[in-house]
Amino acid sequence: MKKLDIAIIGGGVAGIFTSLHIKNKEVTIFEKESKNKSNVLKRILVSGNGRCNFFNSNIVKYLPRYLEKKYISKLFNYFDSNGFAYYINEEGYYYPFFNKSECFYSFLLNELDRTKYKIIEEEIIHIDYKNKIIKSTKDNYSYNKLVLATGGRSYDRDNYSYDLITDLDIKYNKFTPGLVPIVVEEKIEKSLVDNKLKCIVEVIYDNKSIYKEDGEVIFKKDGLSGICIFNSAFIINSLLRENKKENIKIRLDIFSHNNTSISLDKASNSLPSFLKGIKIIDKRYLEYTFKSFYDFKFSHTSYGGIDISEISKQLELIKRKDIYVLGEVVDRNYPCGGYNIGMALLEGIYLGEILSGK
Repeated sequence: MKKLDIAIIGGGVAGIFTSLHIKNKEVTIFEKESKNKSNVLKRILVSGNGRCNFFNSNIVKYLPRYLEKKYISKLFNYFDSNGFAYYINEEGYYYPFFNKSECFYSFLLNELDRTKYKIIEEEIIHIDYKNKIIKSTKDNYSYNKLVLATGGRSYDRDNYSYDLITDLDIKYNKFTPGLVPIVVEEKIEKSLVDNKLKCIVEVIYDNKSIYKEDGEVIFKKDGLSGICIFNSAFIINSLLRENKKENIKIRLDIFSHNNTSISLDKASNSLPSFLKGIKIIDKRYLEYTFKSFYDFKFSHTSYGGIDISEISKQLELIKRKDIYVLGEVVDRNYPCGGYNIGMALLEGIYLGEILSGK
């Protein structure tokens, strides 16, 4: 049996960035084999519609207690000292300087090549935590420490398996589509389909407003899309977890946006053609009833994962010594805007230092 010091299952941002910050240890990364291009980091290429919003200035308000602000400084010192160019827009979103996901993708691959960590393209199908053995589709390996960074179920993971999580016999919540378009009960009027509208979006539950965001909605044949809708899906997911499945509405105040508000009467002669003839509730709103989410392949993240009660401040499973978890496989959920990748990067530095013995 092959013996490994540190084994990382998952070649996404969380797993790779952890490996880049482990010093003076032998690290082996496992990623599912691919017939064509390697699966390592490939989801970066579709992130942010090909632009890769990888961080957000407001991430501080989402930091767990163990992640001190100093890790943000460490992250950007790493980028600056290793030649990764980026910029920040007016909303505090960070992007590669040339607005291409491939820039972030190639930067991380180059860093990986420079450190010369070993990547094995084999799917891990079983974890024997008692004997510290992992089994792939081709071989068995023993490990000293194991990192589970397998990510969630969004985008291209139709055949997602919970086997590795269930092997660990720990509490977890099954994944649902996270930041994703919403299917509604009502028929979307033909004139609205494929049009965009700036407005204030509210999630209404049991006739009470529980979430509000100023943004842009895209009308689909069967539902609604856009960043503010993705964030609304984040809120709706939390309701569904509490079995609050009825009376969820999406209300669009179509006469308010960007701190400006007018009345229907004032705008009656300047409505866009796609709004003419549409029923407007109380001369102000369009309102829809939540039915379901679009499928995982349309979701930007997954909602769910390993319950945080199972994880120590060192990201080690409390019940399973020498097994660490981070990234989207953990049930910590964030809105759109670079928070998910940003948190994976910060946790990668943090866990890398822990596994280095710092």
